[in-house]
Amino acid sequence: SLKIKEGATNYYVEGEDPLKKKLAEKKSVVKCNFCGESGHWTLKCPKRKEGDGMRPAGGAPPGGPNPSAGGPGSSGGRYVPMHLRVGASAKRDMYKNRDENSLRVTNISEDANEDDLRHLFRKCGQTTRVYLARDRHTQKSRGFAFVSYERKEDAELAIEMLNGYGYDNLILHVEKAKPREPKKDDKKDERRKF
Repeated sequence: SLKIKEGATNYYVEGEDPLKKKLAEKKSVVKCNFCGESGHWTLKCPKRKEGDGMRPAGGAPPGGPNPSAGGPGSSGGRYVPMHLRVGASAKRDMYKNRDENSLRVTNISEDANEDDLRHLFRKCGQTTRVYLARDRHTQKSRGFAFVSYERKEDAELAIEMLNGYGYDNLILHVEKAKPREPKKDDKKDERRKF
């Protein structure tokens, strides 16, 4: 039904609004992140002791005991450095594999881009990284790129298939990339001694 108030310039319809009906059925929109109950904010939770941080009165973490607590790499709420976290060794192995499964591609046209190379090398397997060296000033290709694969077999297949392949009027040269050597700045080290 339409109700018009006297002297009002805004008109509204009063009736069955589905949104208002849903809001009326719910007691509270607010849900506590500490105990999971609705009706109060997390900071005002009655189950939380003053100065007890985010632990309920019983001392257990919210939602009961944490099954992953106490395992390797868990700290019970303390900061854990990146190299000591769970899965850190897997990340180191990933970088090791990236160097082992990397290819150096030379004799690339200066008009080539990373997407073209990614499309070409994906035919041999799943690539994890494609890096095309570019000139800083002109942003054109410097003529070489590095392509990394997930598996060593895919990298070997790419060498077999694409070494000597004609691409953009040039013959590609594909070989295994040499492992990176750590940077040594002998001159900088000498300056720091004095």
